[in-house]
Amino acid sequence: NLTNQSGEHFTFTVVNQDENNVTTEATIYINEQSITGNTLAATEIGSYEVYAKIDEVKSNTITVTVSEEPIQYYQHKVLVEDLTGTWCQYCPRITKAIELTHEQTDRVISAAIHAKYGSDTSSDPYDYPQAVWAYSSNVPELQGFPFGGVNREAVWAYPEPENINQPIDLLQDRSPYGIAISSDLGSTSGTVDITFKFSENISTEVAYVVYIVEDGLINFQVDTTPYYPELDKTNSVIMDFEHNYVVRTAANNHDIVGTPIPSENTVERGEYNVSLPVEYESENVENLRVIAFVVEKEASSFGLGKVLNVQTADANTSIDFEVVD
Repeated sequence: NLTNQSGEHFTFTVVNQDENNVTTEATIYINEQSITGNTLAATEIGSYEVYAKIDEVKSNTITVTVSEEPIQYYQHKVLVEDLTGTWCQYCPRITKAIELTHEQTDRVISAAIHAKYGSDTSSDPYDYPQAVWAYSSNVPELQGFPFGGVNREAVWAYPEPENINQPIDLLQDRSPYGIAISSDLGSTSGTVDITFKFSENISTEVAYVVYIVEDGLINFQVDTTPYYPELDKTNSVIMDFEHNYVVRTAANNHDIVGTPIPSENTVERGEYNVSLPVEYESENVENLRVIAFVVEKEASSFGLGKVLNVQTADANTSIDFEVVD
């Protein structure tokens, strides 16, 4: 009795009572049908009854069982989106909360969406107006900065540094949404390739978002919080503040709400591939990363569709599906 996966080949050897190889003299039967040669190409799922005959002498019968590849599930991660600005005196509070969260787990992924102050274009060099507009026009609770969105299903509770378990508690043992990432990024443009896999039939419409983010950006930050006493501050301004996970663009045509994934792909064992050309600003391509995530297309009470799973990879590297038992 042999078990293997569909698409495999089985080669049979026939021996006589003296343990001599007599395969070339034998005719092999599979499900009562003789075959040419001694190989079974298992292209269909099921059981195959196999025996050999030389003249009228028949061998014992063995059963070959061909099964589907087991359904795979994937590591689950949570997305935190930080609505912030270099001009925002209270915004370092969420920055600190994110740092504390990352100290506890690498399964919470962060993205910082920067906004300028009013019409002052010089107030934040990392302003991403398309994302700010999409967030502000869809999320009723966004009344001011700072603002932390947890998996697009809840507002990060104040004071965020004392509530780092809020995103951590959303982590699940596994997810039916798998994400693989590869990219070819230069200083101002490149290509991102994302593959999504599905372990189950998905009953709701889902969509995807792909951020290009940059770490290690040194610039000013207004700060009246007590969270960075170790940094030099003059008149409530830290001149050399390190800004991380700064969203430079959304590679899916700035659509941070989510680009739909066709329903014919969101089925058990389904797969969906996208290759996205992208342009952006950056200071150091080595500090760029890709964040890809799957969301529900229909908005929750939060105002945007809930994040179902998220993955990140450094620029110009590939990360395969993170399969869990």
